[in-house]
Amino acid sequence: MARGPAVLAGALAYANSLSGPFIFDDQATIFDNAQIRSLRPSSVFFPSRELPVAGRPVVNLSFAINYALGGQHVVGYHVWNVAVHLRCGLLIFGLVRRTLESPRLRDAFGERAVDLGFATALIWTLHP
Repeated sequence: MARGPAVLAGALAYANSLSGPFIFDDQATIFDNAQIRSLRPSSVFFPSRELPVAGRPVVNLSFAINYALGGQHVVGYHVWNVAVHLRCGLLIFGLVRRTLESPRLRDAFGERAVDLGFATALIWTLHP
């Protein structure tokens, strides 16, 4: 099916990012964020207002899991981000395909649902 090529294209497009350094708000989000050094819900789900992750507890949890698995090594954070991005591309593929195969749209797009889902997912996945 079209999922494999979409994931492969995304993995190839972002493979060179795995060796990149931390940038922008990573200093405050990872190095200065003591709340990610523990997986305690009382700490992780309530990031300080001063942090870039304030009001974003799931993002802070993601950083805490990354920190628990690899400390401050950049590769783990980049691998996780690429994996989430590729998974979202697969989700877009599935949503578009299933929507176009729905009873209301099947007559107009049903035969092309996989191709259109693939194209949509590929554009989303590869767009910077």
